[in-house]
Amino acid sequence: AYTPPVNAPTANAGSNQSVAALTTVTLDGTGSTDGDGTIVSYAWVETTSTGVTLANANTAQPSFTTGLTASTATFQLTVTDNSGETDTANVTITNAAYVYPTVADAAQSNIAAGATVTLTAAETAGQAAIVSREWTQTGTGDTVSFNATAQNPTFTATVANDAQTLTFTKVVTDANGQVSLPATVTVNVLAQVV
Repeated sequence: AYTPPVNAPTANAGSNQSVAALTTVTLDGTGSTDGDGTIVSYAWVETTSTGVTLANANTAQPSFTTGLTASTATFQLTVTDNSGETDTANVTITNAAYVYPTVADAAQSNIAAGATVTLTAAETAGQAAIVSREWTQTGTGDTVSFNATAQNPTFTATVANDAQTLTFTKVVTDANGQVSLPATVTVNVLAQVV
């Protein structure tokens, strides 16, 4: 009796992708075919060393979340058909580095004793919206009271016989929990004029 030849399946790992940091990526092996049978298993492995952890690596569509740093990961899909024949295909996913929020240092300002001071440091969202702010008084000088989570907090400059320099830092946090580098704001409080 004639036995027809067994044909191997054809693996299709989907299209290469370029994505942003912290993106959930779904790999797609559903385009794999087998002309004389059915595909009975999918097996995905990363062939580069980025440390990606695939969820559902033994399905047609596993997923993973990209990291904060720019990287390129290549994955190999092996499909097996009902005759035990296999085929492989590769796909490459490139993710961009995370765009962090930023805060700009403010120009130094000179303020009269007893005046109301508004702290300002321009902020720019990165990859996600800014959701919180944190101001901290650093350095020497009298401690002042202000709303540390306001975008532009205010306080009253201390009245003193000697001039003093007050220094503040500001950081912002975005919706992904990523924090900016600190910005510095310096306020020179002039001595009280008597």
